[in-house]
Amino acid sequence: MLSRRFSLVEYGSPKGLVSEIAMATGLSPSHVIEKLQNAGERTARALNFTSTPLLINGSRVQAIDFAGLMRAGPAIEIEIAPKFLGGQSDSWREDFFFLAMLSKHGRLLGTERLRALSSSNSDFATLVARALVQMFWDQHRRPIRTFRRQVVREFALEGDIDAEELRVPNEDGFAQTVVRFDRVNPFNAAIKAAAIDLVPIVRDAEVRANLGRIANYLGEQAPPRGLYKRRLPSRARSWQSTFDLALDVLQGFGLTYESGKALAPGFVLNTWRVWEDLVTVSLRANLGGQAVASQKGIHLGHRQRQSDDGSSIRRSFEVTPDLRVDGSKAGFGEILVDAKYKGRWDSGKQRIAEADVYEAMAFARAARASQVILVHPKIARDAVTKTGTAGVFERVDVDELQIWGIEVEVRGIAKIGGLRAFADGLVDQLRTIHALSKANP
Repeated sequence: MLSRRFSLVEYGSPKGLVSEIAMATGLSPSHVIEKLQNAGERTARALNFTSTPLLINGSRVQAIDFAGLMRAGPAIEIEIAPKFLGGQSDSWREDFFFLAMLSKHGRLLGTERLRALSSSNSDFATLVARALVQMFWDQHRRPIRTFRRQVVREFALEGDIDAEELRVPNEDGFAQTVVRFDRVNPFNAAIKAAAIDLVPIVRDAEVRANLGRIANYLGEQAPPRGLYKRRLPSRARSWQSTFDLALDVLQGFGLTYESGKALAPGFVLNTWRVWEDLVTVSLRANLGGQAVASQKGIHLGHRQRQSDDGSSIRRSFEVTPDLRVDGSKAGFGEILVDAKYKGRWDSGKQRIAEADVYEAMAFARAARASQVILVHPKIARDAVTKTGTAGVFERVDVDELQIWGIEVEVRGIAKIGGLRAFADGLVDQLRTIHALSKANP
């Protein structure tokens, strides 16, 4: 049965998706609602939400706080485009798959490793397979090897052997326990199994061939068992992202279906958290990790309350901006940066929300800062501009405090050099704001 794809826009107006799916598939509306509810619950579990982000009211459906590509059944695919793109970008799947990888696996400057993602083929299985292939061959010269105990029969003595075996050897040799350092281990087994599982559902012939090469390269492996997230030995830590992605494939990730039931959501992401991760990683990549402090509480005041025995309890009260940035090496001083995903619009234009102004004032007072920069994704109003193109859309002055709202183009970030272009554009804009504030205090 061929899959049908249905679309929503994050935070968009509720859409009559139940009726649309029912008419296209022949399922009853109640059956469709049940499938959508299950998909929403799986997504909530995957993203650690307290409630489903897929809201259903009658036949109308709305998606909030997430974007991605998922399945609600064996022939029902749901794609949720991110809010700021409004469904006006054809490349958002590649871009947001890259961002999901960046955020989930914490991979810095991973653009070159995922360069194959900039492909016209945007089906999700191929995107995942391309990523797995690229990540594997980037690391294959330093294979994952672990120590393992093995019972063998050989006449050459190299391990622990029972005394009785020395007296009465078997025709095949002495039974002995040896410790070997080789590539037969659960990590390689998981990667090989993931490659094999992807082959039948990937459309691209070149990618399928590469998956087969990976399976052959890894050789004989025991079937993977007890699949769960685990840290690789320190000597193989560079393989962590590859192993994590292989587990995602084997545990579902929107790709594996048995008895017509989806095992897990496809690639879904908590959009505002991923945006925050992107801004953080970009600034650290450009300025260095020591120059960017993330989620550090700053003392603002005190809370004081009476205890049951009548004594007074006084505790520090802190506020936590997303980032404190030391830009001294880049031509500007220390500033506060807050990643803002949702934003507010007036007549199709970005504006700084009042709540963000109040929050910025608290941050600035606690840090004794004169500038707070609010970083928004650029709204897709027109054709794609260069990734990283940034500009100021509004400035709010409160006494000596300047609150700057900027937006940065994120479309095209999955292409070669996209993440670096985004980071460079963001830092260039911070430098420009510093110069503007000096010229027009």
